[in-house]
Amino acid sequence: GINSYYLSSPALNLFSELASLEEMHNPEIIHKSYILNAPRIFKHVYSVLKNIMDQRTRDKNEFIGSKIKERLILEIDENVLPIQYGGKQDIS
Repeated sequence: GINSYYLSSPALNLFSELASLEEMHNPEIIHKSYILNAPRIFKHVYSVLKNIMDQRTRDKNEFIGSKIKERLILEIDENVLPIQYGGKQDIS
């Protein structure tokens, strides 16, 4: 589980350094990240970690809890969107 160690200064500093390295070496690999139906604890941890992320990286993350198809279909063609998310692509 999550305990106070992961929110301590040394752990956050390490995460910050790792995030900076990632952003330097892989600046534009991901266009957008959709986090679907994330548990509440994930959102709490992310709210702490996002403060040490680059703004460009933060802008790429989007939490979607409801109306998944309606949101994803705005940016992903339904022919390539998996059926389980409301699209037509059978990935089984």
